[in-house]
Amino acid sequence: RSYYISPFADARKRYSVVVMPFMNKSSKRNAGDIVMLEFIKQLSTVKNFTVLDPGMLRQKMLDERIMMLDSVSLADFDLITGGLDADLVLTGFVTDYIDYNGPFGTCQVGFSVLLIDKNQRRMVFTSNSYNTGDDRIIAFDLGRIRTAHALASEMIRVVVGRLTAEMYTKT
Repeated sequence: RSYYISPFADARKRYSVVVMPFMNKSSKRNAGDIVMLEFIKQLSTVKNFTVLDPGMLRQKMLDERIMMLDSVSLADFDLITGGLDADLVLTGFVTDYIDYNGPFGTCQVGFSVLLIDKNQRRMVFTSNSYNTGDDRIIAFDLGRIRTAHALASEMIRVVVGRLTAEMYTKT
């Protein structure tokens, strides 16, 4: 629900993006992987972004023996971007990923994302998002999102849309 973007982009340039695994601080076991893969899917639809294969990132991290205990450090950032020819690195963490239980429950998803520019070594975009499945109820459960995955997908689509819209208006 909050975000920051600095003017970094040239609308005529194509950027290569690597999406790091998201730290999972939620109770759902694979929430970080789910959010990471959804960001890859959504960023792949943006015409100015080329998303690098997550298998290449995994192999690079294995080759360099990089273990992410918390988030990406500057030393790891240099190793990863140096070998992968990435312009931008997207990383973040998941705080909430809860599917509803019972007839009256609601799903919840919360995550933060950070986009780092390799050349300038600075943050160019950040976003914090938290929503529940009943945020958009109009009447009689119309508009309710029933699963955490569907909610996360919609939230990530909005975050990527905000990034690209701001990117094109700042150039």
